[in-house]
Order: sequence, then C-alpha cells, then structure tokens
Amino acid sequence: MVAAAEAVGRLLAAEFARPGGPRGAGSHAEIDREIEVGLRDRLLALLPARWLGEETGADPGPGGIDWRLVDPNDGTSAFLAGHRGSAVCIALLRGGVPVLGVVHAPLSPDRGADTIAWAEGMDHLLRNGDPVRPQLAQGTLSPGSIVFLSHAAPEWPIGNGRAVAPARFVGLPSIAYRLARVAAGDGVAAVSLNGPCGWDYAAGHALVRGAGGVLLDEAGAEVRYTIDGRSSVRWCFGGAEAAVRALAARDWGAVRSGQRQLTSPHRVIRVRF
Repeated sequence: MVAAAEAVGRLLAAEFARPGGPRGAGSHAEIDREIEVGLRDRLLALLPARWLGEETGADPGPGGIDWRLVDPNDGTSAFLAGHRGSAVCIALLRGGVPVLGVVHAPLSPDRGADTIAWAEGMDHLLRNGDPVRPQLAQGTLSPGSIVFLSHAAPEWPIGNGRAVAPARFVGLPSIAYRLARVAAGDGVAAVSLNGPCGWDYAAGHALVRGAGGVLLDEAGAEVRYTIDGRSSVRWCFGGAEAAVRALAARDWGAVRSGQRQLTSPHRVIRVRF
C-alpha cells in the first residue's frame, strides 16, 4: 500500500510541475479521479474490502466489515493554488475503527516526499521505511511544541497564535498529513476547522491511534465512523490527548476576529546587481 501511494504521488508531483500549473479549479483537480481509479484497482487486488473514495464514491465490493477509505489528493484547493503539502491518503476501517493508515505527501514544504504508515499490530510507525516509536502519550501544549493548522493559518497569526498558546503553529494543507506529522513526532496536535469528512482524516486518524493519540470533534467527543465507513465533523483535533482536549475547549470561532495578513504561495526574490 505504501508503494501504491508513492507511485501515484509521483503523478501528483508531475502534475504540480506542469507549465502553467496543475489542471483544475476550485476543489477539483483533473488528476484526482485518474489517481483514485488507478489506486482502486491496485489496492483491492492487495486486500479485498468495501470501497469509499472521494472521487469514485462507495462500492460494497465483497462485503464484510472492512472499508477502504481513500482521498487521492487531500488538500486539492491548496494544491491548485500552488501550495505544497497535499497528500495521498489510504485508510482501512474494520468495524468502524481505523486499523491501517498510509499518508504520502509527494511535495511536503520542508521534507520533500514524505510517507508515514501504520497498521494495527505494529508497535511502531514507519516513516519513509524507517521505524518511528510512538511518543504522543505524554505530549502537552508547552512552549516550543507545535500544533499543525491549515495552510491558511498564517493569514490570521494573532488569532491562531492565541488559540494554540503556549505552543506555536505551523500551516499545512492536508489534515491527514498534519495528523501524520503529529503521529511521527513532529508536533503534539493537528487541527481542521473546514468541516472534514472520513476520507479526509481516516488515514491520519489511524496513524494517531498507532502513536497513542486521539481524534476529537468540535464537542470534544471521539470521532467515530458508521458501519458503512461514513464520518463527518465540523472541526477536529488530533494528537496527544492532553493537548487535544485543551485545544478542543478553546474559542476557535474568534480566530478570524483580528487583522488578516495576506500571504502568497509563491515568494519572489529580486536581486539587484
């Protein structure tokens, strides 16, 4: 499954580098469905399961209690706008519980291609093939700790800074990749305020579970899935339980009450000779 995610990730990277930018508009890139169709054939050959994908919808497949949730490009809008950090997301639910997750960011803004994976029964995660031992259990919001927010978070630095204090925040497009980074030890929590659904966060949820963390909704309740793989929330908070519960109790509605600072995905540097 890691190999499948990385193979389609190369297609995403090539699309991102097209002259004139990737094809598509709004929240849909033309490459997304092509990737999901290819993933579907390959993944179902590896392990038959019911299917729920963002682009191709639901398919009861062979039946049983296993559902594969797939988002071929979590963070499409940011991807089309020129931001790095969208991700290929593959999850397996068993009886409504995320028991496997693969999140591959082909173009992370700071690490290049980055793949984080876990399956139930493993006592560690895998990051680019190397074992990573879980360290989330004791994580707290403390000076210097990192909370991953949306790529748009730097546009509202004061509100977001207050919401994560005394920690600091880093913006990334994909909620699944934010959760994956937390599971791998890069931060203590990840947040989404954009009404995500199951295929957006299931793979990241599995990784956080594997690292000893939790995923909560806007009411502070654990995120759950129906028996047919469905799930949706208004907001979600994932990571170390103490940090996540503290964040879920904060006033995120006030984040955009301050002054906005516009940012651009492309930085132009002019040098005078």
